[in-house]
Amino acid sequence: MIDGVARGATPFGPVPGSEVHETAALQVAAVGVQVQVRDPRSGDYVDTAVLPPREPATFRVTVTNTGEASLGAITLHSDTVPACDRVLPDVVLPGATSPSIECVSPPLDSDVVNEVAVTATPVGAGGEAVADDVQAEASATATVDATTTSSTTTTSTTTSTSTTSTTAPAPTTTPGPPVTPAPPAVGADGADASQGSGHGLLERLPSTGAGAIALLLGTAALAIAAGLVLQRRTR
Repeated sequence: MIDGVARGATPFGPVPGSEVHETAALQVAAVGVQVQVRDPRSGDYVDTAVLPPREPATFRVTVTNTGEASLGAITLHSDTVPACDRVLPDVVLPGATSPSIECVSPPLDSDVVNEVAVTATPVGAGGEAVADDVQAEASATATVDATTTSSTTTTSTTTSTSTTSTTAPAPTTTPGPPVTPAPPAVGADGADASQGSGHGLLERLPSTGAGAIALLLGTAALAIAAGLVLQRRTR
């Protein structure tokens, strides 16, 4: 509020209206903006939040009329998060706050500072502009947590080799059929043709019990000889 007094005089006397107090209302327009980012751990909106890699950041923007004049044509702009670019349709009265808006960034590979600029026009009762635009800026930071980068799990596989010592079995020899000695060749006179003497048969006898067999053969030979003698005498 401006309170003024006008004074004036002429050679003919005071100017009409002199010394009369005049007042005029003076309004100061101002705007404020708040930008916050959602913390994925707590779900709260804060000034700085840590996000895993390749996760989008969610920002919340709120405009407050901090002046004495109503504000209209409120425009938001962000160079880093274009989704925050908006034009608010409503007039915000002095001391009031606009409805908050949310905007989401693309998936983040690195830190981002989302700085939002707000521009508002002071307006009169009929919505007409009554003064120059007012501006404000604010920001929030989304930090990418480098410690949560995708990790490679290495699986160590130990191969146990078991060495077994195997002894090959000895080859099995299948016994053949028993060998039967060929019978002695008998000549025309009945004698052993393969031997030059009467000892050939004894030589082919097995050594086991050879003495007994020789004794029997000798006895048989004597008996045969005795028979021959008796036959000759009978003749």
